[in-house]
Amino acid sequence: MRFIVQTDRRIPSDTGPRAAILLPDNWDDFGFRTSYDLWFRRTDGTRPIEIGRVKIAIPEQQPGPSPLPPGDFAEGLPAGLGEWVSLGQDGEYYERIAELEQQGREILRSLGDITALESAHLTERKLNALARSSPVFDISFMRNLSSRTLLHQYRRITAGGPKHAGYKFSYHFPERNTEISARPPLEFEVRPNSVPSNNIHVLIGRNGVGKTTLLRSLATAAVRPFDLPETAGKITYIEETGFANVLLVTFSAFDPFASINASHTKTRYIHVGLTHVPDGETCDSDPASLKGKEELVEEFLDSLKSIATSGHYDRWFDSLHTLASDPQFDAAIFLGGNLSGDRLNSRLIEGVTHEDEPANIAGRSWREIFMNLSSGHAIVLLTLTRLVDLVGEQTLVLFDEPEAHLHPPLLSSFVRSLSELLAERNGVAIIATHSPVVLQEVPKSCVYKISRPGGRARRPKIETYGENVGVLTHEIFGLEVMKSGFYAAIEKAVARFDTYEDVIGHFGNQLGDEAKGLVRILFADKREDVN
Repeated sequence: MRFIVQTDRRIPSDTGPRAAILLPDNWDDFGFRTSYDLWFRRTDGTRPIEIGRVKIAIPEQQPGPSPLPPGDFAEGLPAGLGEWVSLGQDGEYYERIAELEQQGREILRSLGDITALESAHLTERKLNALARSSPVFDISFMRNLSSRTLLHQYRRITAGGPKHAGYKFSYHFPERNTEISARPPLEFEVRPNSVPSNNIHVLIGRNGVGKTTLLRSLATAAVRPFDLPETAGKITYIEETGFANVLLVTFSAFDPFASINASHTKTRYIHVGLTHVPDGETCDSDPASLKGKEELVEEFLDSLKSIATSGHYDRWFDSLHTLASDPQFDAAIFLGGNLSGDRLNSRLIEGVTHEDEPANIAGRSWREIFMNLSSGHAIVLLTLTRLVDLVGEQTLVLFDEPEAHLHPPLLSSFVRSLSELLAERNGVAIIATHSPVVLQEVPKSCVYKISRPGGRARRPKIETYGENVGVLTHEIFGLEVMKSGFYAAIEKAVARFDTYEDVIGHFGNQLGDEAKGLVRILFADKREDVN
């Protein structure tokens, strides 16, 4: 296979020989320069097609410039410098390679792609050997990529399989409590291309029913499956063997989550939130401390840099585009409407870690944009950027009460953006919430109602996707709603007065249609009690 390594990032011309063409990206990837965009010209003089982002190195490579020189190489990459190894940065790369059939397999072999070895066993051995001995592989290639994604998804696509595969898993409650462990397990299923999407599942109930505790248990059961079934419960999988990553997202200062050290598993655990997570498996001591905004902006910029080096610009921009349906977010980030014009390009996130970098959007750097955001908008931008950076196939995202910092329109836009990202990456999220706005975005087959601590979780009786918020509130909270807010005030007024008109007058003729309907119902009940 002929390879042409360009000196710059100009798109290859329509003229030229059949060849694989590499465009270098000089991003400083934590000391290493390994990123290239791969193009392929199938026959002489035809328009080349873009394959995607790939990282290329030799195992002994040291920080600094890439050892791969520019040039035209008739038979693969230049020999004599060492063993070349490579790894694509997402499933789309391997999909486009697979479409090339024999030519694609030849490209993978020439690049030393570790997914192209004869068996999964050989790939895993190679992966483990490189992880032990090659800093460039560990730091640059695998920093935000799990071995499970490489061994399962990338090899599956390379062999001609689908980009996404469905999966099921069940959570079984802890064994230490006979009553709790006797409850039926919670069952979750992800089916690619389902409409509506089933990549988001919801645990909904009032405050104090144990939603946050359940998220902690789910995280522990996923990351430490063999150690703590008596305290955290266990997760069983249908066909698959576990999660590639577990991301726990929480922005409450009052519900700190402990770190979880992986044990006998390759599942990575990452916490995204406002607090420094204390070490250990419980939060009873060493309380978490809040991060400052400067720390949060550094997390944001680091993830933005990682997105740039992995070539995932479009995925990030698409997510921002969905969020920009909320006018306040659009105004805060893009000054209202800049996103709807020409498509944003990768130049807008180049150099995000340099203080002297030229402005990126409307005369503002990304650091400046983030620092000037409200807390809600900053949380959304940070969370979405981190998720775009980290979510891959069979990533489990556990999200605790996203409504805590977001107004309903922004919450709805965020859940929609999250759903699109998870569907595109084949990940799954479980959201603990008490907001019917979240419930509107998922079908009832993806919802569990939790009514009391230790109580059985049940599916809603009605379809939830796109349902009216008031109807959903009644369905989830039932009698609890009747004993609170305006319901309680109207109930007292009906008990005090004798006629419908008296109650309406008592409230100064300021009742909405739902409240008026409630007055009629309560008077009907009152008459029945008298009779």
